[in-house]
Amino acid sequence: PHGRRVARRLLDEAQRLARRGAYGEARARLRVLREERIGPGIASRASLLEAHIARLERQPEQAIALLGPVSRTNGSGAEQALFLIGEIHAGDLHRERAAQPIWTEYLARFERGTYRTEVLYRLGAALTRSGERPRGTALLRQYLELAPTGAHATQARELLRGSGR
Repeated sequence: PHGRRVARRLLDEAQRLARRGAYGEARARLRVLREERIGPGIASRASLLEAHIARLERQPEQAIALLGPVSRTNGSGAEQALFLIGEIHAGDLHRERAAQPIWTEYLARFERGTYRTEVLYRLGAALTRSGERPRGTALLRQYLELAPTGAHATQARELLRGSGR
């Protein structure tokens, strides 16, 4: 119990420091946290936070390395990590094709996931743009069924019109 309390305090401190932009200090707290006996939940949260810091410091490869082990666990940490790995590949590294299998895995593992509509749009758009129109347009249609007025509804409709379907 004592170790868990210390771990939570260190994680909370690291989060506060990261929000203030004190990334080095936040990472130092996370290093100390890793020396404590921590459970998998706190370990996942610490890795997610450190990956976020790496991304803000424009170190996308390091962020992916931190997120990988978390993405292979179960639960909301895994869901968030898998989504972020796809986002980093597509957005930060401009490797949309590398994001496609990650987003495909996300849809298979998290059928009712928090980021499902976002992933449906992003994967559908990526596949449609890369020439895999049948699969891409099917995903875009699913996106529009779930989010007819969603953030990407206009773009999804344009992609569907442009694909001749």
